[in-house]
Order: sequence, then C-alpha cells, then structure tokens
Amino acid sequence: MSRRDIARFLLRVVVLFCLLQLSWPLLGRWYEEAFRGVASVLFERDSAEREVTFRPHNSRAGDTRVEIVNRKLMALDGSGPMRELDFGVWSLGWNPTTLFCALVLATPLTWSRRWRALVVGAAGLQVLVLAVLAMSLWLESSFMGLVDLSPTWQGRVGTLKQALVDATRLAAPVLLWVMVIYRKPEDGGKGSRKGH
Repeated sequence: MSRRDIARFLLRVVVLFCLLQLSWPLLGRWYEEAFRGVASVLFERDSAEREVTFRPHNSRAGDTRVEIVNRKLMALDGSGPMRELDFGVWSLGWNPTTLFCALVLATPLTWSRRWRALVVGAAGLQVLVLAVLAMSLWLESSFMGLVDLSPTWQGRVGTLKQALVDATRLAAPVLLWVMVIYRKPEDGGKGSRKGH
C-alpha cells in the first residue's frame, strides 16, 4: 500500500467519522435510548434489598444517570442515602462506535464483508461498553453496602474499570476493526477488493 493509498484511507476515515458524529441529534439519540433500554433490562433492580434505576440526564459528566439505593439503609419515610452514577453513553458508547464504523466503511472491502464486520464488531464493542457499566455499578454498589469489597479491592476494581474506559475510547475500536477485517492469506485476497 502506497503513501497515497494510506492518505486516502485516513481522509475517508476522518470524513466518515465527522459525518457520523454530526448524526448524533438523530441516530445518536436513538442509540442512547436503545443503550439505556438494554442496560435497564440487564441491570435495573427493584427488590427488597436494592433498587437500581436508569434515567436520562443532561450534564457534562454523562447523559444517563443510574440511581442505586440500599433499601436496608432507608428510613420509613423513604429518605436515606443514594448513589448516583453518571454514565456517558455518548463518550463511552457512541464515539467508539462511530470510530469503528468509520474505519470499517473506509476499508476497501466488498460490501457484504463490510456489513458483516459492522455487525460483529459493533456488537462486540457494545458488550465491552456494557462490561464497563457493569463494573461501574459493582463498584458503586460496594459503597452502598450492597457488595462486600474491601478498600483494597475497591481500588483494584476502580483501576481496572478506568483501564477499560480508556481502552474503550480508542484502542478497542481499532483492535476490533483489525480483528473483523483480517483475512488469512489462503483466502486468495478476496477481502482486498473494493466494494463499489
């Protein structure tokens, strides 16, 4: 691949990424609501011991607020301590997803391979984002007495969560892109043709 080919590829990635970012008011809001819906199904709880709820929230920290309540600590009038976790679906979900999509769409593959790569890679990326959310909820629950973690383990979980957050923002989309577009040499190079 020549320098000119690399430059064209990078230009296509930048243009596609910018176009996908500009689609946030329409597609991104839909993505945010869909992500919040899936997260609610997986993690929302309303039991005798705990209550975990998801709701929209507009702030710099995040566009989704998760409220965690330990009902054993609540008074009869419903007052008591509550943890609020602001989770940025835009920064942790939409941005990496659009970067991954831009990389795949800019890669000279047949359209059938591009669509397969988009489905598999984007799904894998969403699983990673949900794993970050699960770890965040686990850590926040430990501060409410719902999970038994020592201060040492709280620090370790916090460090691991931050490492996952950092990886999700840039490394994960790029690694997933490499994994889903890679094809062994014995395939005869079919994946290197442009899909026009």
